[in-house]
Amino acid sequence: YSADASAMSSTWKSSDFRLLNDVYTTGAYFENKIYSAESPTIHIPTVTYSDRLFVCLEEMFEVESSYDYVSVEASTDFDKPWNKIYGRSGYTDGLVYDYTEIVGYSNKDVKFRLNLVSDSSYTASGFSLKNFEILLWQYDNYVITPQLRGLTVDPADEAKTVVNVEAPKLKEIKIQD
Repeated sequence: YSADASAMSSTWKSSDFRLLNDVYTTGAYFENKIYSAESPTIHIPTVTYSDRLFVCLEEMFEVESSYDYVSVEASTDFDKPWNKIYGRSGYTDGLVYDYTEIVGYSNKDVKFRLNLVSDSSYTASGFSLKNFEILLWQYDNYVITPQLRGLTVDPADEAKTVVNVEAPKLKEIKIQD
């Protein structure tokens, strides 16, 4: 699943987030308020023991550190309970990529909810997303050296066995709390 800000503004339910330029945002927020946006139902494919499932965000936020926070929650029953799968407080220096691994959603229908929760003092610029993605990292797809498949290593000769493994490089991730 992948949604940019424009797709989020037309498919996610919210009276708190809006499309502004190329981000889906709360904008500057008020005190003592919970801002939220709820995704459509997303079917998560089967995740095997060697695969990993991630929620990936291209985001920026500025909220009062340690008091206000942004989060992502998930639910399989679409009401209660919502499980917090990601949370941050503080600010980013512009748009950043961030991700969190999620477990327990294999072969299920899931809704995700974005939140910004504020207290009664300081307010700031809010929470903005450019992209929201659910990514399935399938380990076998990233092992591209054919030597690994069916390789038999003699323990007595292990020091002489050379195996080259190539894996994709993650983009730089900057997180500031």
